Amino acid sequence: MSGPDQQGMALRLLKWGYNRHYQKKTLLINARSETVLEKAVFRDDFLKRRCLIPAVGFYEWNAKKEKFRFSGADGLMYLGGFFHGQEEGPDEFLIMTKPPVKLVAEVHDRMPVVIPTNQARGFLESTETAIKIISENQVVLKRELIQGEKQYSFVDLLAHDFPPQNDHDVV
Repeated sequence: MSGPDQQGMALRLLKWGYNRHYQKKTLLINARSETVLEKAVFRDDFLKRRCLIPAVGFYEWNAKKEKFRFSGADGLMYLGGFFHGQEEGPDEFLIMTKPPVKLVAEVHDRMPVVIPTNQARGFLESTETAIKIISENQVVLKRELIQGEKQYSFVDLLAHDFPPQNDHDVV
């Protein structure tokens, strides 16, 4: 779901990660919310092309390589991000990250910016509101240790493309 730009509010299929020609093989998938306005590569996209990424949770790994799933107290959650238009191919998006809330800090030193449902429209429509939301962002999450590596192995690889290109891409 993306905020107002030339096309208005819309539901769009975007590709995760900025693949800029000058970055060689490095794919940017996240942007630190604390510095998004300071970095030229992100500033314009954040100001003009914010988006919400619907999710049922996110995964983080601790130092022991244990995988944890964090989910919203209400099920569906929105991750805050922004996108960049492409002349060819799908538009690309990044997920903003922030210092973690206590529950996540026990596992990892960063977490996605989670936009509360009641603030989603404000995040998309108003830059001032979006800045306030990401700077004050506190969320209620649930944490679950994931057992059964084979069952969840698909989330381990960034190389997977969505939507899956064939039946072999789905675990």
